[in-house]
Amino acid sequence: MIPLVTRLVFASIMSAAAVALIAGCGTSGSTGTSSANLQVTKAQAVAYAHAVNLRAGDVAGTKITRNAEVVIAPSGASRFLRCAGIPGANLLIEMHSAVLSAHYWWMQSNVGVMPNNALAAAYVSSIGSSHGRRCLAATSANSLHATLSPLAAPPPIVGIRATSTAGGYPSIHTDTFAFASGRVVVALNAQGLHTPPLKIAQHVASLLYSRAETYKL
Repeated sequence: MIPLVTRLVFASIMSAAAVALIAGCGTSGSTGTSSANLQVTKAQAVAYAHAVNLRAGDVAGTKITRNAEVVIAPSGASRFLRCAGIPGANLLIEMHSAVLSAHYWWMQSNVGVMPNNALAAAYVSSIGSSHGRRCLAATSANSLHATLSPLAAPPPIVGIRATSTAGGYPSIHTDTFAFASGRVVVALNAQGLHTPPLKIAQHVASLLYSRAETYKL
């Protein structure tokens, strides 16, 4: 399994054909016997992800270019978690939002429901570390060359920028902001030849955090 944020940062980096289209597109929580470790049904997880994920009207100046949410049921062990030194565990679900597009860039959010609060918090903490970024690079299946660097974000949100090149095409930037809310990991992905201004991405990430904390799974 390619882990949640690895998939966002690397696997979504566009191919040469997609580049041509562009030119024309945390908190830790409890680890005891509280609700942090109670079972969550797939239906509950999907309903929560739907409430938190990006939707039409969230980002000014964008339009929906793919309006169907996508639910993924991951399976298998995570190479990233092993590399980062976190005990492996499968996500219950991942749910991708609609795609919101502007000129030269697009945004999408992703909600991943983890087995417990502690694992979600450790996951996001590792993403924000230099060791975690090395693990993301090492465990990516993407063949494009990419460099990773931290991005400023209001705590408890962490940010990463991946800059990649393919052949003679211009560099593609992927900005990812992630946070843990209870047992959930939420990520915002902004990608394109020109990513949106940092303040816009930070504002949208904060909006997602507010929703995640409001609904609480």
